[in-house]
Amino acid sequence: FDTTIGASLYVLGSAITTLSELDRKLFKDNKANTGKAFTKRLYSLARHINYTGDAIGWLGLATLAGHPVALIVPAFMVRNFAKVFIPQRQEAALEKYGKQYERYM
Repeated sequence: FDTTIGASLYVLGSAITTLSELDRKLFKDNKANTGKAFTKRLYSLARHINYTGDAIGWLGLATLAGHPVALIVPAFMVRNFAKVFIPQRQEAALEKYGKQYERYM
């Protein structure tokens, strides 16, 4: 049972991260999108959907490990996303995209 849940979470998290990063890359590679924030597809669900995917994937790996101590890794990651990475990214995006990003928030 833990194996099915852990593997499913890992696959789901990996898919979210990979698809969101691919979507963003394709958007950024299009010259018509220069200076625009990517707010479509998976990013319409959450501003940092890639971090959500990472956290789900690591939770899956912790579940596969089968020991409660393994939950320290995803808990630490979520804490770092919330307290460090997301605030830094938000600040940079607000500076780069201004009002466009404010509307997205």
